[in-house]
Amino acid sequence: MPVMPSKSVLLVEDDELLRECLCEMLNDVGLQVTEAADAVEALERMNIDGVPGVPVTGMMLGPGMSGRALIAAARLRWPELHTVLMNGKDAAKLTIHSGNRFLGKPFNMDALIQAVTEGVKSAFELRSA
Repeated sequence: MPVMPSKSVLLVEDDELLRECLCEMLNDVGLQVTEAADAVEALERMNIDGVPGVPVTGMMLGPGMSGRALIAAARLRWPELHTVLMNGKDAAKLTIHSGNRFLGKPFNMDALIQAVTEGVKSAFELRSA
């Protein structure tokens, strides 16, 4: 199974305009971004491309599987997966796996970039060990 480059990001967001904006901003800082509009598409991308450096997903992805369910399904294959979860809820109210970083909406781009680069660095270090 292929492993995507460590600077890769799988961006999963059901809001097309937000997804395009976030994708452009992450590309601008040198990250290689693959987009998915929902959890099913994201799992298909991971099955084809391999595990990304870090998936970035909204918690609520419209009808169907949630972002949390997406990450749980992905962790069945890749338990070491580091992720960035975006949501409008308070992080203190959520039970989050130690490999997750959480961004409450609204967030600024610096916070997103920091969370993603920390996730990419952690994923790279884990895979290099």
